[in-house]
Amino acid sequence: MANSATTKAARTAARKVVTAAQEELARRQRANVEDLAKFFAARDRIEETDRWEAERLAVVRAQASQRRAAQESQCAAALQAMRDRGEDLAEIARLTGIDQKAVRERIKMAEQTPRSECEPAAGHERNGQASTAKENGGAAAEPMRAPDAGKEK
Repeated sequence: MANSATTKAARTAARKVVTAAQEELARRQRANVEDLAKFFAARDRIEETDRWEAERLAVVRAQASQRRAAQESQCAAALQAMRDRGEDLAEIARLTGIDQKAVRERIKMAEQTPRSECEPAAGHERNGQASTAKENGGAAAEPMRAPDAGKEK
């Protein structure tokens, strides 16, 4: 009979150990599920932010390209005006600090560009730089905000 009591006590102790281990495993799995949910939600927000950034950069690059082209046209028009006043290429190059080839290329560009495109639009001059709705992609400039800015967590 002593063996039967000892076996019974050993089984009870084993059940307690197994139950405690199973409870610990279940607690860890619940915590893992919560942490994985946080991880996947944050990863989705990172991907959304990456898409937002790519879209904004494309818009900014397009705006910069338009502004750069407008400024190049103004440079070309200024060089052409100097040439029209009788300055030779060497003198224009010396005064501007660029080589004669660049002067020739810009004057050629000015000759191919209508005069109205080389001059800033009236009333849109701001700190020496023209800013038009066309340069801003047809819309007013908007502040850059992250896609989840202003949202509650």
